[in-house]
Amino acid sequence: MTPQPTLHDPAFRRRALQHLSQVDPAMGRWIREQGDIWPVRKVSYFVLLCRIILDQQISVQAGRTIFGRWRRSLARFDAE
Repeated sequence: MTPQPTLHDPAFRRRALQHLSQVDPAMGRWIREQGDIWPVRKVSYFVLLCRIILDQQISVQAGRTIFGRWRRSLARFDAE
């Protein structure tokens, strides 16, 4: 099974832009003026992965803290 092309593939993106230019003249003019506006990643994948992991860990810890506070605030109802 061959993978589906995505807009990350420059050749596929070029074909998609050509198609849009053909079916919509206004879009075609805009594409010719702007060119390929696909964002270029300026950060390394390693740095991005580290940030994702750190953000997740901080989020998990924050969630535990909030849940703990909530649970303690309702502790008086557990006794009844």
